[in-house]
Amino acid sequence: MSLHPVLLEKLNEALTPTGTPSFTRRDARLPAIPGKAHAVIGMRRAGKTTYLHQLAAERRETQPAERVVYLSLDDDRIAGIDVAAALLPPRGVLPAVPGAAAA
Repeated sequence: MSLHPVLLEKLNEALTPTGTPSFTRRDARLPAIPGKAHAVIGMRRAGKTTYLHQLAAERRETQPAERVVYLSLDDDRIAGIDVAAALLPPRGVLPAVPGAAAA
C-alpha cells in the first residue's frame, strides 16, 4: 500500500524527535484513556498546538515515539485527500496481530 507523499512526509516528521520549546506549562491535563486519541479544541492562537507538543514530549518520556504522534493536517498540499482511505488498509486486509499463530 502506497501512502500519499505528503502524508508520508508528515508522518516521518511526526516520528522524528525534535526538541520542544520550553513554554509556560498550563494547568490543564488530559487523562490517559487507553485506546483513545486526544483532540484539543478552542479559539485561535490560544496555545492548543503548543500544549499538544508539550503533551507529546511528556508522553515520549515513557512511551516509544511511534506511540505518540502529533500529525497536523493543516497543509494545503493535502486538501481534498480522503485521509481515512489514505491511512487505513484496503477493505479485507487486516494488519497482523502480534503473537497470533498463522493460519
